[in-house]
Amino acid sequence: MLGDLTASVRAAGLKMGYYYSLYEWFNPLWLSDKKRYVTEHMIPQFKDLVTKYKPSIIFSDGEWELSDTAWKSQELLAWLLNESLVAKEVVVNDRWGNNTRGKNTGATYTTSEYGSGMDASVIWEESQGIAHSYGYNRHEKLEDYKSSHDLIFNACRYCVKGW
Repeated sequence: MLGDLTASVRAAGLKMGYYYSLYEWFNPLWLSDKKRYVTEHMIPQFKDLVTKYKPSIIFSDGEWELSDTAWKSQELLAWLLNESLVAKEVVVNDRWGNNTRGKNTGATYTTSEYGSGMDASVIWEESQGIAHSYGYNRHEKLEDYKSSHDLIFNACRYCVKGW
């Protein structure tokens, strides 16, 4: 499925990117042994994803549980940005450990949520849900969602200098 989607995106002349959560909330190995989870599951899975599908962008998330050292992020990013098949093209955000947001730790851009911490001197992206959550939330009502006007306004205002 991921291969088909990636092929379709590239056939349309677009770059393909992936959201990658460093941890899996209910993975038994994560719940029992975080160190083994990182070395035996997360790193091999990440390298497999990159090798098979060759993404142009990786939005890393779920970093808040561990430091970049515990996630082995420096080694993983060194492999990605120097040795992987996408080393010359791929860009990554700054979410690689609970100590990395907003810092230059190998990231090529900074991710802000809801307008927090954006700095015009760095390359950044803005991340927001269209309601209170990023995913489906059965407790949200229709009026919790931003209108199409508000969505367009937010997209435009972040692109204007001095917003």
